[in-house]
Amino acid sequence: MKNLKLNKTVTWAFPILMLALGCNPSRTDNKEQKKSDLILELCQNLNADKYISGVEGKYYLDEMSFKKETIDVEYQNFKHPIYRQKNGRFISHMSVIDLVFNEGPNSNKIIMSGDNTVG
Repeated sequence: MKNLKLNKTVTWAFPILMLALGCNPSRTDNKEQKKSDLILELCQNLNADKYISGVEGKYYLDEMSFKKETIDVEYQNFKHPIYRQKNGRFISHMSVIDLVFNEGPNSNKIIMSGDNTVG
């Protein structure tokens, strides 16, 4: 039930986010719309010159389209940093707020401690 509520929230919020970023949210209704095209459009609307994706992006990004628009694509192999959490064993992939509340001023050092970009 929790996932259903989250799904409804994302479905409701996504068109608003798209409008805020200058994209046409009705284009997202088209099942044929490629993920790569949507990301490229967002990058163009934000005047981006680089897009950093997770490594899974290699399976769906059309790098040539980005190259034509002079937008570099980099892939990040994210390795979650382990930091001290005050409530027992470490739980990975919490929000940055969790890091800040647990590590305080040391948070920036933890965030900046790794460069996991690849090719």
